[in-house]
Amino acid sequence: SFLSKEVKQSVNDEAVRLLKIKDESRLSADENKLVGRAHFDNKRYDEALQSYQLSASMDMRKYGASHPGLVDTYNMIGRSYFKTGYLDEAIEAFNEKLLLQKQIYGENHRCVADTLCYLLGRSRLKNSS
Repeated sequence: SFLSKEVKQSVNDEAVRLLKIKDESRLSADENKLVGRAHFDNKRYDEALQSYQLSASMDMRKYGASHPGLVDTYNMIGRSYFKTGYLDEAIEAFNEKLLLQKQIYGENHRCVADTLCYLLGRSRLKNSS
């Protein structure tokens, strides 16, 4: 990873502080994303999903549905759904990520290709179960 131990510890400390705030609606979109990451890293995927969805909702209200920050949020929503076994919802979130990436970066950007490959892999997983 490209982050130093000190930076990772600082981010973790901030996430722990934010987790103590019971009313997540009082947090900013970025803070909710950080709380979501702490939940995700601790395998509390349902709680992570709630934090990521709240973050996405806040960013959409503030910046609109084409905000670049939503790319990562859609990715984490998809990963959270996938971890909880909701494959259709996961694929839907990854599709939202893909559509936004195409809009921001264009059809031929590498991140679009990466997301498309990831999405195809997840779709095959769904179809094989």
